Amino acid sequence: MPRFVLLGILALPGASLAASLPTVAVVGLHQEGLTPDQQRHATDDIAAAIDDTGFFRARTLDMLEPVLQGRQEIVLEEAFLGPGRALLDDGRLLYNQAQPDEAIPVLEDAVETLRLAMATATSTRDLWEAWFLLGAARSDAGKAAEAREAFEAAVAVNPVRTADAARFPPSLVERYEAIRKEREQLASVLTVEADERDTSIWLNGSPRGTVPLEVDDVVPGENYIHARSPHGFFAYEAITVPEAGRKAVSLRLGEPTLGLPADSRAARQRQVSGLYRALGHYAGVDLVLLAGTIDDQLVLQLYSPRTNGFSEPLSIPYGGVASDEAVEALSELLAGVRDDATFEEDNRAALAAPLDVGANHFLARMLILTSETPGLEPDKKKFPVWATAVLVGVGVAAVAGATAGGISYALTDPHQGQIVIDLP
Repeated sequence: MPRFVLLGILALPGASLAASLPTVAVVGLHQEGLTPDQQRHATDDIAAAIDDTGFFRARTLDMLEPVLQGRQEIVLEEAFLGPGRALLDDGRLLYNQAQPDEAIPVLEDAVETLRLAMATATSTRDLWEAWFLLGAARSDAGKAAEAREAFEAAVAVNPVRTADAARFPPSLVERYEAIRKEREQLASVLTVEADERDTSIWLNGSPRGTVPLEVDDVVPGENYIHARSPHGFFAYEAITVPEAGRKAVSLRLGEPTLGLPADSRAARQRQVSGLYRALGHYAGVDLVLLAGTIDDQLVLQLYSPRTNGFSEPLSIPYGGVASDEAVEALSELLAGVRDDATFEEDNRAALAAPLDVGANHFLARMLILTSETPGLEPDKKKFPVWATAVLVGVGVAAVAGATAGGISYALTDPHQGQIVIDLP
């Protein structure tokens, strides 16, 4: 029975009713082009509308922050590496069962998912293995040219890692080692600049120094740069390095994001599903609200940690900031929730809607930023952890967008003297 009907019948006293209400996490709006301040206001409006129903209690990000404190890096790793690791496990199993033709498309999906995960993950271990296994499967399937492409990509992300001779045939190990040494001989020079001095640079997960930086041993192919400035601003870029040449990169530092959306609908669904499953697992709530825009439609959906399932997405046209339409549609969305915070039989979906995972800067700040960097003291009543940041843990890092207004801080910039930066 839907909770609206059940609560109307029971007519419980106010205090008892409040204690029994399911909690709904409201963690921002996946709508590109909104400033963090607009995202914050949209989130507050949606949360207030949930509370106003009298049947649910909203939990905003500042309420969730104490619960998630110290777990942000775990959430990020599970959210963004988890889906790729699951595909890698499936592909590895098929390869080990001598089914290279069946393994190849699964490993290709694993590579695509893990490449996108590099926007938030600095560990290349899983991506290297996905590329290597893809090369091995293609080789076994008689696709020599395609196998070489995969092996070259593996060398680019980790030039020093070698194939395990105990797991793979000697001929395959020898072939990979020959390609690895060949690609090392074609290394290029990479120069990195950023719009703030002393910005620290990580290349494929390894710290390489501060800007201005020159690195002379970069293997050609796709490489991944993460940057963090002394004041906690970030940048990320996936770059293609030429053979035996030079590559110059100039990074623009700014707002953190949760990465780039995948190209395919299925891959986007995996991205968003992984993010909200990880959030729901650690947030300590009954439901998590997904809200975002796809083309000209606002999409609303719920995730239930109890059942590890999603509700059917609700799509409606929107204009401007989509929070007004979200508020109006909440009653319809929540009507399909049972009293135990699960979904009606005809209101269930296997995966999340294919939202733009990088468009929710509001959520990115809470997961990526901490208040530990000296020199910035935020208004803790508003945002207890969103001042500036450190790279969050083993294998996890932050990425960049653009800064926006809210709370003012005075910083000293070596190029411009004292500047004022507004953060919400």
